[in-house]
Amino acid sequence: MGGIFDGLLGFVVPIINEVIVELAAAIAAVIAVLPSMPALPTPPSQLTEVEGWVAWVFPVDILANLLVWLGGVYVLWLGVSIALRWAKAQRGNA
Repeated sequence: MGGIFDGLLGFVVPIINEVIVELAAAIAAVIAVLPSMPALPTPPSQLTEVEGWVAWVFPVDILANLLVWLGGVYVLWLGVSIALRWAKAQRGNA
């Protein structure tokens, strides 16, 4: 039985590999035909100057870091509270 399976496996695996290679070639051909992405326009100098003043007066990066930290703590608390509720429910069933 092992010989039949090995023979079948030796026949099927190269076919699957060839199908994967052909799919990759087709995807590469489609991507090659797509137009290139345009470059981003440069922002006006007044906008970059205003951004600098806003960053100097109002700590945008600190606020962003604080919000990310608070979001992470909130998600962690949600996970802990679910685990604690589950443990409490299990203790009540015993």
